Amino acid sequence: MKLKGGKGMNTRRKMAGEPNPEMVWIHFLTPDEEALNVKAMVRLREGEMVVDIPDQPSSGPYLVFGKKVDHFFAGVDSLAHEEKIHVVARWALLGDVYVGIWIEEGTEHLFSFRVPRSRVTTRAYRRTPT
Repeated sequence: MKLKGGKGMNTRRKMAGEPNPEMVWIHFLTPDEEALNVKAMVRLREGEMVVDIPDQPSSGPYLVFGKKVDHFFAGVDSLAHEEKIHVVARWALLGDVYVGIWIEEGTEHLFSFRVPRSRVTTRAYRRTPT
C-alpha cells in the first residue's frame, strides 16, 4: 500500500505553547494491498487532535486537524499539495487504540495508532461546555 501524499508547500502552522507532540506509529490497512506503518506526531488539545505525518519514503506529508465531534475526531489534510490530493479522516478511541478510516482520493484505508493513556484521558476527551 502506498499513500500518495505529495510535496507539501510550507504551510505547517507553528503551534506556540503546545505540549511536545507524541511520536506514534500509524498502521494503515486496505483489503487488497500490503500494510503500511508510518511514523507520525500527534498533538492533543482541548477538543482537537492533530495528526502530523512528515514526508517519508513511502508517503506523506500530511497534516490533519481533527475536530472533536461527539465521540470521534474528523478532519481533512490541510497541506497545500502540488498534486491537489484530497484526504478526509475520521477516528475514535477504542479501548487504548485510536481506530479510523482515511479516505484519500476515493480510496479507503483503515488506520490505527496508540498514544500514552494519560494524554488521551486528560486532553482529547474532556467534555466541552454546551
